[in-house]
Amino acid sequence: MSGPDIECADVWHPGTLSDAAALAYKLLEVQGRIVIQHVEVGRYSERVTVKYLADIPHEWVRELLGRAKREIQETSEKGVRA
Repeated sequence: MSGPDIECADVWHPGTLSDAAALAYKLLEVQGRIVIQHVEVGRYSERVTVKYLADIPHEWVRELLGRAKREIQETSEKGVRA
């Protein structure tokens, strides 16, 4: 069995990569779904590019990232209310 081998990249415009989204990438990495290769912040554009290898197609990874981000946000909100 080989690891993730599909090259993927996501570009985030300035101010759009939230803490929850960053944690979602780490969660998928811990789960073995992706391997983060490089995170780059554009010197002038301030766009954040996340390059990674995935074990499933990019569209599916984006869905998993979205779900994980929502779950992280919901958990965080519950913690604030408690």
